Amino acid sequence: HGAGAADDDDDDDDARARDDADERAECAMYDDERARVSCVVRVVKGDFVASDDGLVRALRALRCAPFAPERDVRVREGRVLMRDELDGARQGGMDVCVTWRARSCSSEERRLTRVVERAVRREFRSGAFDVEVVLIAPGYVPLLSVREDASSLRLYGAETVDGFLDKGAATLTQTVDPLRLDAIRPRVREFIAEIEDRMKVAHPNIAFGTDRFAFKEIGSRGGWRFDALVDLQHKDWEEVRLLSHDAPWVRFIDEMLPNGWNVAVSVVYSYPGAKNQEWHADGRHLDRECDFEGCGAAPPYGICVFMPLIDLNYDVGFTQFFLKSHKTSKLIGFGEASHILNASYDGILNAGQSVLYDYRLLHRGMANNSADVVRPVLQFLYTAPSYRETKNYGTESLWA
Repeated sequence: HGAGAADDDDDDDDARARDDADERAECAMYDDERARVSCVVRVVKGDFVASDDGLVRALRALRCAPFAPERDVRVREGRVLMRDELDGARQGGMDVCVTWRARSCSSEERRLTRVVERAVRREFRSGAFDVEVVLIAPGYVPLLSVREDASSLRLYGAETVDGFLDKGAATLTQTVDPLRLDAIRPRVREFIAEIEDRMKVAHPNIAFGTDRFAFKEIGSRGGWRFDALVDLQHKDWEEVRLLSHDAPWVRFIDEMLPNGWNVAVSVVYSYPGAKNQEWHADGRHLDRECDFEGCGAAPPYGICVFMPLIDLNYDVGFTQFFLKSHKTSKLIGFGEASHILNASYDGILNAGQSVLYDYRLLHRGMANNSADVVRPVLQFLYTAPSYRETKNYGTESLWA
């Protein structure tokens, strides 16, 4: 990529003529909204500075670029690249999201790249730049201008409800009473031991930690990572049952699920040696999804709360979230792009703090790289009364 030299003019004229001929010949292929895709285009310019809005003007000019009208080209949004995304101190650049109707082939990527290069060259008569299409997806793609952290995603901050509906996650830095945590931790340790002792006795053929399995009460979540449901009606879990109804996050749950809710609680824990999970969503899309602008998604039918029982860090691990990915199922399979889009959030919390997320949000558990620390997290799943969980556990009882 790169441009600006006069020597490129003849080649560019030839490419433009071919592109224009292709547009005229193939316009019927684009006259269908089902052909729409999102493309994230990255422009890096050596002498760009943050106060220079020339790149914004150049990329917005794509609206009137020489595409067939059937393309219905739209420039949705852009973001200035952060310094740690660039190589040199004098470099700067932007990502911009372009949606258009396109064929699913690499020639389309090259064509879009050439058109962006021309638009930027018209704006900047001199100087070198690079243009790259960094992502193509079949639906909405979020671009975040700032990197979110626990303070910017805090629950009960300004515009909490709208922020949660938009980003799909929020953090509660207020901790649960340490005395309550002290009462819960021993029961969790006993519970893990009970589950694993039962596995050894009843299912010695299952290699615990490496084999995948799913029972009504527990499921494996990848190597050395497990999710075990607790019985909230059992007296041994009374403190957790009370917490599920009076925790600091409950009034937000009441607001988001105004017709009432059911709650299930599980212990999600990982041993040293657990690797990064694949990106996934625990909840499916049951109703309408967003359009290419990110608008129109159904409100949540389920909200999950993760509350660690130990302090989390990069050693013991944490959960990573793909913000705004709850709006559409078309981002499934694009989890690694969250870093390119500045949309990943590391849920690093202290014991008793919590992160709430839409049940449809893409996320993954990160590796436990500690030498000897088990990472236990309480998971509270609040769902609308009509919802029934059928996906994440098995049908056979571990105790049968």
